[in-house]
Amino acid sequence: MDRHPRLAHDESTLDVVKDLGVVHLDDIDLSMSRRSHETYKFTADYFSSVRGDAHWVIGFERGGWSTRTVTRTVLTCTPEDFHVHAQLDAYEGEQRIAAKTWTRVIPRDLI
Repeated sequence: MDRHPRLAHDESTLDVVKDLGVVHLDDIDLSMSRRSHETYKFTADYFSSVRGDAHWVIGFERGGWSTRTVTRTVLTCTPEDFHVHAQLDAYEGEQRIAAKTWTRVIPRDLI
């Protein structure tokens, strides 16, 4: 048991939630939707603790047809590099028709 519990961890978190609802374009009978949840975190002066996590869902519907993309992007870093991990899933109806994952390391170059 910790004899000296910390009352604060000097951790900051920002949650950004966007739900733009459904927009219907009457002229072409198309409905569009966009939702996202983004979270950004860091701890005190520990610059390598910075993390960004973005999750987006974008959809289109017309008649009995519907399609949507679901993406998740995570950005973290070390003192030397930025690390980007991204995932994309594409759906037609409930069937996943495509998926891709990317991972990139980008040198910080004195940033």
